[in-house]
Amino acid sequence: MRIHIALAVALFVVFGIGVFDSGGFMKSFRKVSVRESVSSVPSSTPSRGEQAKVVLTIGSETLYGELADTVAKRTQGLSGKENLPENEGMLFIFDAPNFVSFWMKDMNFPIDIVWINEEKQIIGWEENVDPNTYPATFSPKEEIVYVLEVNAGWIQRHDIQIGQAIAF
Repeated sequence: MRIHIALAVALFVVFGIGVFDSGGFMKSFRKVSVRESVSSVPSSTPSRGEQAKVVLTIGSETLYGELADTVAKRTQGLSGKENLPENEGMLFIFDAPNFVSFWMKDMNFPIDIVWINEEKQIIGWEENVDPNTYPATFSPKEEIVYVLEVNAGWIQRHDIQIGQAIAF
């Protein structure tokens, strides 16, 4: 009986604090999800199989993006998709500024990769990255927090510039 009580207490301490704690002890163990930090994402949860969407603005251009805000979504990215509609993209959100590498594994169409820093400014890009470049990797020259993948040629067609702010 004592073992059962001790086990119950231990389980409550380990799991119960996380449920009932409002930011004290467990705060240091809790990672804030990217979705919580993006204010423009609708509060409703997407249905199964549907990606969370965000409206992005760069200058006078509006773009609709799927969010890649978890490890699984960032790993999958646009791989396996047959195409990407014009003025749509995928916004990758990382937990902290970092150097990341992207590749074209299982991609079916070329893309532009836009590197965006913590201040939501465009710091660079890779244009017309073809699926045949796999296994080569592409990385920013500075730390980034966001990466936007769009159809190849989108940067040029919309006259995107280094230093432009992106809002979402």
